[in-house]
Amino acid sequence: MPKKGHLTKTIYFSVILTISVRMSTFNYDTSLVQLIGSLSKSEKRYFKIHSNRSNATSSGFQFLLLFDVIEKSGGLDQKKLEKLISNLTPKKLSDLKRHLYRQILESLRIYNAEKDGFRLYTQIERARVLYNKGLFLDSLHLLSKAKIEAISDQDHLRLFEILAFEKEIESTHVTRSHAKRSEELANETNAVRAVMRAEADWSEFALKLYSKYLEKGHVNTEEEHREIKDYFEREMPPIRKPEERLFFEWLYYHQSYGWYYFIIQNFVQGFRHSRSEVDLYHRYPQFKLSHPHLYIKALHNCLSVLYNCMDAPRHHAYLKEMEEFIESDARLDSNTRRMAFVYLNSARLNSVILTGEFSQSRQYLKSFEQELNEFQFKLDDYRLMIFWYKMASIYFTMGDFQSCNRLLNEIINPNQKKLREDLQCFARLLSIIAHFEMGNSDLLTYLIKSTYRFLLKMNEITRFHEVLIDFLKISLFKEPEELKEAFVQLKEDFENLNDDRYEQRALLYLDATSSLESKIENRSVEEVIYEKRRGLR
Repeated sequence: MPKKGHLTKTIYFSVILTISVRMSTFNYDTSLVQLIGSLSKSEKRYFKIHSNRSNATSSGFQFLLLFDVIEKSGGLDQKKLEKLISNLTPKKLSDLKRHLYRQILESLRIYNAEKDGFRLYTQIERARVLYNKGLFLDSLHLLSKAKIEAISDQDHLRLFEILAFEKEIESTHVTRSHAKRSEELANETNAVRAVMRAEADWSEFALKLYSKYLEKGHVNTEEEHREIKDYFEREMPPIRKPEERLFFEWLYYHQSYGWYYFIIQNFVQGFRHSRSEVDLYHRYPQFKLSHPHLYIKALHNCLSVLYNCMDAPRHHAYLKEMEEFIESDARLDSNTRRMAFVYLNSARLNSVILTGEFSQSRQYLKSFEQELNEFQFKLDDYRLMIFWYKMASIYFTMGDFQSCNRLLNEIINPNQKKLREDLQCFARLLSIIAHFEMGNSDLLTYLIKSTYRFLLKMNEITRFHEVLIDFLKISLFKEPEELKEAFVQLKEDFENLNDDRYEQRALLYLDATSSLESKIENRSVEEVIYEKRRGLR
């Protein structure tokens, strides 16, 4: 077992290496343009007022000229800058960019000082200023007010910082506190430390499970199920008594169980924990306002499970709750609005599939794809893959195979390694079926072979994959009149797979059964699915 000192050094060097990599990849040009682009009108106005007050010299205003150019042109226009700023050397421009970046951050810090999430930082800063001036009693008074707010917000990290500061003052100065004050502070610190440890353990556990899902998706075999079950039971943090747990410990507890059940495809149990996660915000409504991004995330988790359960009524109810909250809260910051954009549209796409109203969504798909292209640089690859696949599935159901393949190519061509391998497999399969529908027989042989190689490489071959690929290989050479009988047999093969829970997932991502029924009955896929959603079949 490695010595503690050696372990500490290893972690230290790991942190230093991570910081060095991040610093080497940081680009002031890109970051500065994005930062200015993210500012609201009131933030821009405050920045200029703050800068005019803070910079008295003429040279001090040159960074404002740089700000104006970036704001108006959306980038660094070198020719305009050279006209506005005399003797603009590369070094001078680099210094101006760094100075502008720092000035914007400083103005934002002051601008947000009294807002939720920033107020505690501000109070602790002010208490530190008073203490440095020798006014330690005034500092303690301010810390007491900050402590009340930290307890109310359940901000235990700030509370721990406040307690550490109080202990520093009490141990250094005669504060006229009662004799047992040091013992009280020690007990308070121990209690907060226990809560922080529990919250940190559960939040880290939830994050690890989420990472496993991003990498592999749902389990495919009993062996994978056993592996994740063993991991969950082995790594799960200690479960404290219900009366000891506070909001965030409950939140990460339900998130952890939610991800576990989602991975093993136990969606009924997953919904129980996702619903409990949302119910936390109904019991503690103040956290909807102080942590709106976590509330929207909880609703998203609930909606995702309900989609997998094919529960349209409850999905509609939680979607309505999300829409009403996002529309009613004008104080959402840009980061939360970006998250709201992702989760809201993810739920709306799922709603199209759940209701079976595909053709009615054409205008929505068109406008959403345009928004997505504009928003694309702000979204991660995982979210984009999900959007492309769901939209492609809807286009496929409508019979628009060209649009379907165009979107699937956004997933297939970049070849996002180690990111939702299961989704990449289904994207390739759906692309093959779309080309089959379009009669592109010359291309199909190559696509089937390349997809089969991909499935082998990713270790993702299931019985569903084998049945579908074998059918496509044989059907390439069948006459149209022979295909109907082949479709009937393939439908029976898929129905037999329904008893295997690891194969059921495939039929959720790729509704092959409805496609086959449409072929057998000579009707559109959309019509077949719509009747299923209405309970008419």
